[in-house]
Amino acid sequence: MEQNVTELVTGVSGRSFVNVGLRDGPWSKRQLKIAGTNVYFADQVLDLSDFHLTLRLFRLYAIAKGGRCSLREILAFVYRMQPTQTNSARFHKSARVRAVKLLSRARLLAMKYFDDELDWFCYDYKTRTWALYRGCDAASVRQLHS
Repeated sequence: MEQNVTELVTGVSGRSFVNVGLRDGPWSKRQLKIAGTNVYFADQVLDLSDFHLTLRLFRLYAIAKGGRCSLREILAFVYRMQPTQTNSARFHKSARVRAVKLLSRARLLAMKYFDDELDWFCYDYKTRTWALYRGCDAASVRQLHS
């Protein structure tokens, strides 16, 4: 990470842009930007004003270390579920299923509105995390003040 958490939270709150993109490689000119309820990628824009959880998911990836998130991080940030909560096993299973469905819907939106040649929200079985898109290991996060 190139910035401290305070600066990144400012970007997540919608007061400024948060960019996620590759430092090097063929996708370096294509960056994900979040401003308010809009998500921008290359020349495309996706308005998520009616999709609050999906917007939170994109914002989570804007601040995620290396552009990767685990299921626990998704549940904590998107659904505000803390791992110390004492809920039933059935509730936790239901929450995991909801998170995976949200990832699937976000993947479909990204493929529809952004570059469909990218593998969006791909799962890595070794690390048990999801990446924003394949090749996001070298992701850089920086904030542009508007």
